[in-house]
This record gives sequence, structure tokens and C-alpha cells, in this order.
Amino acid sequence: KRSSWEAEKDWGNYTFTDEMSNEISAVFGLNHVWRETGEKWHNDCLGAKKKQGETVMYWGMVMWGWKGPFFV
Repeated sequence: KRSSWEAEKDWGNYTFTDEMSNEISAVFGLNHVWRETGEKWHNDCLGAKKKQGETVMYWGMVMWGWKGPFFV
């Protein structure tokens, strides 16, 4: 259905939003993972994520001819 969009007509009817987070002031180091072939995404082969810095969230929106608010 979207393949028949006409940018000048249809794009203006929608608002697109996105959000993301970014960890700042983190200490980067090496992580070692030991696993067998085929175990790539097994939970017992994945290390725990440890928060090492502050997290900043971003949110923004755009629509045809307008860039909406951007929040940090």
C-alpha cells in the first residue's frame, strides 16, 4: 500500500517519531565471551549489561515541511 504514496499528498498526513538512549561518561573495556559454535544468542552465553555511566534519552518528531520538538 505504501508503494503508491505520493509524497506531496500523503507524507503530510503522518507524523514520524523516534526515541533513543545514549550512555555518557561510561568506562569502556574488553568483554570476553566463551561459547561453542551455534550458541551465539543463548542467554547463558551473553554477559550481563552493567550500567557504568549516565543515560540520556532523546525524542523527536518530523512531518512534511516541519521539524517538531526535540527533547533531551
